[in-house]
Amino acid sequence: MVIKAWQSGTSCSVIGAAHRRQGKPCQDASLSCQLGSGPQQLQLLAVSDGHGGSRYWLSDIGSNQACNAVRESVEAALQQNPLSDREQWLRQLQLELPEAIQQRWLEAVQRDWQQRPESATTPFSSAVYGCTLGFVLLAPQWWGCSGIGDWDLVGISAAGEANLLSEETLQGSHGEATTSLCQADV
Repeated sequence: MVIKAWQSGTSCSVIGAAHRRQGKPCQDASLSCQLGSGPQQLQLLAVSDGHGGSRYWLSDIGSNQACNAVRESVEAALQQNPLSDREQWLRQLQLELPEAIQQRWLEAVQRDWQQRPESATTPFSSAVYGCTLGFVLLAPQWWGCSGIGDWDLVGISAAGEANLLSEETLQGSHGEATTSLCQADV
């Protein structure tokens, strides 16, 4: 199936009423952008959900860095892999992109920590930047999704019916467990 063009998406993050009352930042970030050009052009849609709570006091920065990391990682993959190679992009979505994203994210939050006064007395922990990430790639002849953490992808048909397309699966876990960019192995 060849799609003439995907409609450009928009993204925004909104501070909730409780966060405004408490003077807390929005801990989520989103991104919608076009990458590449010509036959190597695709659209990236990403949402990062900061964990929130006092333990994750820098998750607003973590979620913004997650969106930056996914954009940079997809741009790098796009330079190396033609969009026509669906098998390679499947590998990218399943393995290589999540690993590259987590590595870029970890480097970015480490740089941020090193610039903070707290770094003089407190060792670095990526947990304070905790967030999850879900993203969708829209290419001319395919679309794919991946992510790190608790996110589900729902498709809405032209008739308005909602269908669950993708959801987080954790081997051997039950209940509300989730993976996170701040965990060592995702």
